[in-house]
Amino acid sequence: MERQQMSEQKMNKTNKTNNKNKKEELSPFYKKLSLGRAEEPKGVYPKGRVKQVFAVMSGEMNSLMRVNAWFLLFAIPLFFVLYWCSNYFTSLATSKFDFMGNVGMAFPGGADTLQQAQIAVYDAWQIVFYLLVPAITITFIGMAGAFNCLKAFMWGEKVEKITKTFFKGVKKYWWKYLIVMLVDSLLVLALGSAFVFFLKLKVMGALNAGHWVMIIVVCLVEFLLLYVNMQLLPMIAEVDLPFLKQVKNSILFSVKLAPIGLPLFLVCLVPIALFFVKSSFFSIIWLVVMMMFGTTLYGLTFGRSITCLPRFI
Repeated sequence: MERQQMSEQKMNKTNKTNNKNKKEELSPFYKKLSLGRAEEPKGVYPKGRVKQVFAVMSGEMNSLMRVNAWFLLFAIPLFFVLYWCSNYFTSLATSKFDFMGNVGMAFPGGADTLQQAQIAVYDAWQIVFYLLVPAITITFIGMAGAFNCLKAFMWGEKVEKITKTFFKGVKKYWWKYLIVMLVDSLLVLALGSAFVFFLKLKVMGALNAGHWVMIIVVCLVEFLLLYVNMQLLPMIAEVDLPFLKQVKNSILFSVKLAPIGLPLFLVCLVPIALFFVKSSFFSIIWLVVMMMFGTTLYGLTFGRSITCLPRFI
């Protein structure tokens, strides 16, 4: 027993020495990272970001679609707000206005202006942005489960029971994803409210240079914060560290991987923007495509930012 304990102590000491030597070999940037991972490596990593992502996508398509389906179950409130609530409140806002006053006989005198209707529509969208806060926040359940599954695929694991792995991630990471998604929802509210305020001033002809500076600064700050968030979401499940260290690492990765990460982030924004296309047929087709590939493709792509350095973690 004593020999076994001595042997284990010696192995632990050797591992610590190896980890220290690895960190000493790193560039100054990577020395700032807090290192750790949630699972031990169990396979060979395909080389190349794109190659690994599409290798996992093609090899685990059925499993990934099930992961996406579980995630979308918890994203139903978000789609409900974006599609039904937005149409309902904007239609309700414009239905109260009369643009036919003083036209012909039997029409009441006086008419509402187009300016009043536009302001009412922007006010309706303000309500939608408020509703998006709980709708976005509740997706933390799906995020926690989905990224726990995607982590396993990117580490080379074989996930046999998708549902079990999904809810294991919910149980383990729910509070971290709750914090992140709540912050995200407030960022969306801030950005939406800023645009509503800006557009209402534009309709009233009250815009000045200060308002243009305000909207540009808000957009830049929101863009950078959401970009850091894109790095943080997969990292929560992939790296077994305290939450604040994960936030620190996500900031460092965002800076270091900006030449690759920023274009990828812009690409990820395009599918979201397409949801606002005013075509029922296109919206249904696009929703089906996103159900099949959306969340998992994003998760695998940004998760690759972490797994590209397996020998350091």
